[in-house]
Amino acid sequence: MSAAFLITGTDTGVGKTWATCRLAIALRRRGYRVRLLKPVVTGTPTGEVPDDTRLLCEAGGESPEMVTGWSLVEPAAPPVAAEAEGRTLDLGEISRWIAERQLADGVTLVEGAGGLYCPLTRTSTFADLAIARNLPLVVVAARRLGTINHTLLTLEAAHRRGLSVALLLISETRPSEGLAQRTAPDEIFARCRSWFPELPPPVVLPYADPAVAEQLLSAIDWPELLAGFDFPR
Repeated sequence: MSAAFLITGTDTGVGKTWATCRLAIALRRRGYRVRLLKPVVTGTPTGEVPDDTRLLCEAGGESPEMVTGWSLVEPAAPPVAAEAEGRTLDLGEISRWIAERQLADGVTLVEGAGGLYCPLTRTSTFADLAIARNLPLVVVAARRLGTINHTLLTLEAAHRRGLSVALLLISETRPSEGLAQRTAPDEIFARCRSWFPELPPPVVLPYADPAVAEQLLSAIDWPELLAGFDFPR
């Protein structure tokens, strides 16, 4: 059985790529086949492999050509970066690109750019991609001040667009400290239950120094990461 999900963030810089890598490794250690895709990446010089793509390749064992279809130079929203190069992004083309790579017998994790309403083409956002491909969301939020507001806005937007949310990951992009950071996951969960009554409690991804790959892979107890939650097989 196959399943595919859109990994979206509540903002830029919330640790979405690291969370995607860690989720992929956790799933693989539970016996799933996993493929990682990031269709569009911006802010990468011509001829270079984007940093996010490289990390996803390392975690998924795929080539950059498999992972990313559109690598754009300007660090801007995808349609803006594309137009700066005289290119045009098309929702149907991106959707077909994903369909051609989606696993028929495993879990495909499609990482977006920025947040749910980040522009993808001149007339669509990543929310529209999720709708077009019928992708449930995995929402990544950073454990920091402001995350309750950002996360609830994202979840409410998903609810209003009729999108399902499969999992909420709270990523510690820095060591957690203070009452606000400690209590944020519980506050978010309590306040979004009316929108997504079947959503499991948030999974907290403890801080790991991104420069230390060994620490990243050993920072959490992998068998327990998804305890109580099963992706379709």
